[in-house]
Amino acid sequence: MVLSAATKIDARVLDELRANSRAVATAEARGDRRESTRLSGQFHIRLAEIAGNSVLTKYLEELVARTSLIIGLYGSSRARTCSEAEHDALLDALAVGDTQRAADLVEEHLHHIEDALDVRDAPAEPIDARQILLT
Repeated sequence: MVLSAATKIDARVLDELRANSRAVATAEARGDRRESTRLSGQFHIRLAEIAGNSVLTKYLEELVARTSLIIGLYGSSRARTCSEAEHDALLDALAVGDTQRAADLVEEHLHHIEDALDVRDAPAEPIDARQILLT
């Protein structure tokens, strides 16, 4: 996906995605995990849209919804949803057309998200899945 997006991305879309990245960081800073997760999901979906593959975009929309639920349930309270620095580094690579760097950064980013999950860390209070799913 990122390789296709790299050939189609322009300055306007880069600015849009950078604004999204800042909004994620702002939501994180004020402790609004639900909003930061929602915005981060939008970042990833927008990249799929830019790639121009409607099937992949639809698949990613479903994956982001499921992943957001998993992050809401099992994400460590100490971990951020997505790092602004990681999103910005990806956008920097895309801006200069460095597709290999962009692909490497996406892979690292996905590993960081996975590493932030702790399925062993059972919450002290029952989780209200309806609250997690509200957007």
